[in-house]
Amino acid sequence: MSIISTSDFINSLTIPTPDEVNLQGFIDEYESKGLKEILGYSLNKDFQAGLSESSVPQKWIDLRDGVEFVYNSETKYFAGAKEMILRYVYFFVLRNIQSYVTDSGVKVAQTENSTFGNSANKQAPAWNYMSNENILLNEFITATNTDTADTYENYTFNDMGKINVLGI
Repeated sequence: MSIISTSDFINSLTIPTPDEVNLQGFIDEYESKGLKEILGYSLNKDFQAGLSESSVPQKWIDLRDGVEFVYNSETKYFAGAKEMILRYVYFFVLRNIQSYVTDSGVKVAQTENSTFGNSANKQAPAWNYMSNENILLNEFITATNTDTADTYENYTFNDMGKINVLGI
């Protein structure tokens, strides 16, 4: 069950030339990978099962859509797995549409009246937003599990790291 759709890619996450990009194909390929990387295999499996229930438990809605929570006496807001996955997929769409594979090798498209731009200027902020939310995800789950130990019992934090446009 997908938690994002092609219509979610708007504003700063707009996909260039959407008619030429198989955006649904990217969602199909990268959403599952991203959720497993962010939530871990076991929690993602629980998450998918929970979202498939006829009456979705609130803990899965909070994980998907975001929630306000208290961590170390500070009120914080986690934007939700959906916002994280949007940026994860966006990152990989941009990475993959910069060039294309032909019978004679990898090519970069040339267009009239424009110059080639570096997608890293869009990719880095998307990835870093997701990485920051991943830290909030960890704090949210830690706070929730402190209140009720088995709420998200199969979670293991995976630091997604930060990137920059210089590749350093």
